[in-house]
Amino acid sequence: KQMPQLKPLIPELIPMIQLVAKDMVAQAISNVMWACARCEIDSGASESLFEMLAERAFMEADAFTEQAIANMFWASGKLHRRGAPVSPFLDVLPILSEVAVQQADAMTAQAIANTLWGITDLRHVVSTSAFER
Repeated sequence: KQMPQLKPLIPELIPMIQLVAKDMVAQAISNVMWACARCEIDSGASESLFEMLAERAFMEADAFTEQAIANMFWASGKLHRRGAPVSPFLDVLPILSEVAVQQADAMTAQAIANTLWGITDLRHVVSTSAFER
C-alpha cells in the first residue's frame, strides 16, 4: 500500500519462491505466508504457491515455533478474507493447532491473539471440531 510501484514485482517473485519452497523450513514457510498476506498477493497467482507451501508445512509441522504457528493462522485468515485460495492449508492447520497446544506455555499473548484471529477468520471454512482435542 505504501509503495504501489513495487506491487507489479510480486507476480514475478512467485516462481522464484516456488523454486526454493521444497527446501523451506517452518520459519521460512510462515514468513512467506505472512508476506503474501501483507502484500495482498493476487489470488490467481498464488494457488500453486499455496499448494507447495501447504505440502511443505505438513512435512515441517513439528518444527513450527509458536510464532510461526501464529503467523500461519493469521496469514491464512487474512488471505481467506481477501478471497485467496487457502484450501491447501485446511488440512495442515489442525495439525499446527495440535503443535500450538503442545507449545501453549511458551506462546506470547500476541501469538495467541494472532492464532485466534486467524481461526476466527477461517471459522466458516474449517470445522471447529478440527481444532478440538
